[in-house]
Amino acid sequence: MPNSLTRSITIIILAIGGLILTTYLIYSTIEKVITWEHVEGNIIDFTYDGYPLVSFEYHGKTYQFSLFSKHDEDEHTKRSVEVLFPAGQPEMATEKTFINLWSMPLLSGIFTIIFGLYGVTGFATHRKKKAHNTAE
Repeated sequence: MPNSLTRSITIIILAIGGLILTTYLIYSTIEKVITWEHVEGNIIDFTYDGYPLVSFEYHGKTYQFSLFSKHDEDEHTKRSVEVLFPAGQPEMATEKTFINLWSMPLLSGIFTIIFGLYGVTGFATHRKKKAHNTAE
């Protein structure tokens, strides 16, 4: 069974990995917002299980995709939505929302902070105990 110092160092290393992952996710989200195509789409219908069906045009051709969140059909039919997709790849379209863009960087960042604080606290506690035991 690992001692508290080994556990703390392991957690700190995981937090550093989390920091790298979070940085990558933030960079990738910013790149998406800057370089991906932005077009206006409309909710035109709902799938049989209640997900909105979005339609948009790109270079004279109509594309459709369904959203990942359910909506009230009466409230949202014909509502416009902002659509994002990689340049020249409208079949990879997604709705431009805060959740779609920032949920992964936020979750990764929160877990990284928690792991980092836990690891640093454990490491500091271990050093404090070691200093206290040495003084006696």
